[in-house]
Amino acid sequence: MKWRFANCRVSALFLVAACAVFVVGHGQPQQVKAQDSYHLGLQRELAQKRKLPAGESIFGATEEEVLSRFHLHGPAADAGTMRVIDVQGQPFRKALRIDVNRLQGEFWHTMLQALSPVPLKKGEVLLVTLYARGGVPNVAGSPALTGVSIKPIPGDPHGFATRELVLTDQWERIQMPVVVTEDREVGKLEWISALSSKIQWVEFGGISVIKYGLDVKPSDLPDSAAVRADYAGRSANAPWRKEALARIEKIRKGDLKVRVVDAQGKPVPQAQVKVEMTRHAFRWGTAIVPSIEIEPIPDWNRTAHEAQFKHLFSLFNHIAVDIDLKFDRWYGSSAANKARVLEGLQMFKDRGMSIHGHTMIWPSFGNMPQAAQFRDDPGKMREELRNHIREIAAKTAPYTQTWDVVNEPYGNQEITRILGDGAIGEWFRVARAALPKTRLYINEGITPGGGGATEAYYYDVCRKLVAEGAPVDGIGLQSHIGGSPTDMPKVWASLQKFAGLKPGMELSISEFDINFRGDKQLEHDYTRDFTILAFSHPAVKMFTMWGFHDPYHWLKYAPLFNPDGSLKPSGKAWMDLVHGAWKTKAQGRTGAKGEYATRGFLGDYEVTVSRSGKSQTVKTSVPKGGRALVVRLGG
Repeated sequence: MKWRFANCRVSALFLVAACAVFVVGHGQPQQVKAQDSYHLGLQRELAQKRKLPAGESIFGATEEEVLSRFHLHGPAADAGTMRVIDVQGQPFRKALRIDVNRLQGEFWHTMLQALSPVPLKKGEVLLVTLYARGGVPNVAGSPALTGVSIKPIPGDPHGFATRELVLTDQWERIQMPVVVTEDREVGKLEWISALSSKIQWVEFGGISVIKYGLDVKPSDLPDSAAVRADYAGRSANAPWRKEALARIEKIRKGDLKVRVVDAQGKPVPQAQVKVEMTRHAFRWGTAIVPSIEIEPIPDWNRTAHEAQFKHLFSLFNHIAVDIDLKFDRWYGSSAANKARVLEGLQMFKDRGMSIHGHTMIWPSFGNMPQAAQFRDDPGKMREELRNHIREIAAKTAPYTQTWDVVNEPYGNQEITRILGDGAIGEWFRVARAALPKTRLYINEGITPGGGGATEAYYYDVCRKLVAEGAPVDGIGLQSHIGGSPTDMPKVWASLQKFAGLKPGMELSISEFDINFRGDKQLEHDYTRDFTILAFSHPAVKMFTMWGFHDPYHWLKYAPLFNPDGSLKPSGKAWMDLVHGAWKTKAQGRTGAKGEYATRGFLGDYEVTVSRSGKSQTVKTSVPKGGRALVVRLGG
């Protein structure tokens, strides 16, 4: 999971990796300097197109002055180099070129810093403008990963505004409004641009931060990533929809043929046949904490808990284990605590639920604090993590069908930096040796098609794992959906991209929730369309919510139910599909040969046959290859 602020998805990389910082504060007003052609042109454009007043360019009035404020900084400042280069064919003439030549220490140890002497007051509005491009040396087409964050010192590390950037070798213009939410003195505000996620080069030019004071609204300013309240593919006749529904009909359903005979085996014509699905074959799931089901915490709201528990088994056939199996809860835990977790898993197994383990390795000291004791002994750390994987695999093997071996590699790189590039593949190989029949997944905090640095980095990690032959069976796409909704064609293209990494690669929508700032209709429509598109992709094997009821959701904003238990519009969209259109109910009568045929979604069924006062109900299933069922009526 990852935090979100001001409609921007924030990755830890931008908070602490290579940084560009300016500091502002109170002081005597500076004499206004003559602006160069770039800054004059930018101010003229904003006045003409946005009717904005002249603002104050707080970094400086010329390109040379702005760029001169920057220098490399941080514990591993010497891991990168910086120089000013000439630029042609752009509105600006100069740019900074930063080359990250090696990865040393943690991913935030190489920074770029600049200072500005301008004070800021609460409520003032800024406009950040820059041009950027980047890449990876000797790797054509590989993007550079960076971003911009404006943050107070000290204060919220996620800052006043943040923007992810995935850069190609072509210049891209970025504009970002910023609202200052508290007064800032000299040295108490930062600009952060993460650069050290990988060996790469990045160029920044046309840098400008304009202060407009208190009278300009953020909505008055240009925003290159403005939050949209709509998405391509929302209309009822969108081309993707017809294609997706046709795929669902083909890949998610099977033929059921019922032949009714009497006690002598002769066909029974005109028998009434009712077919009703009781359980999906596809895994529709939610995150749950099994140990709490066994021993609720003291301040647990029992009424709300029982309401959730009632829905759990009627709505879902699959759970992802939240909290209980994470490293910081399992490693070094008492035998009694582990036994309580396993008792909870047994309860869900007894109820017929499939179980997904989450997560063996979450490779940062923040999420695996016990591993920090081995920070200075990589060999010992490597062996401890191997042993942890082996132990938790052995303990949970009777219960789990799938496992997240590694979670969120993009924002959690401390441990992989210490152990080296091959660490993730090694963890998968250790897990495969311990769990030869379990499907092994990697998981990351992206929404397919959302783009950004996280998706680019994650795809590269998965590609490398496949290339080295690591036993990765599936790729988890968390899908905590917010900000601007991703267009349906982009979602499909991303699913195709990840599934195409190797034949048989599985995908999972692993932590779904949705929050469009209270726009209930948008949440309804997007839940409907995203669920349809995901279900229509043959590689998608699981669709899991990270909680479904507000009181027990990590952000208290779950997809299905309000705190009072009433169904949300997004919940109705999901229910109308999963427990409506996609939960087969059919009926009819047998023909002269005693046969009735229908087509149903893959899963478990009850078939009831009746005629002339006689009735018989049998349980069966509809697999991919279909089912031919004989029901004997009477005798």
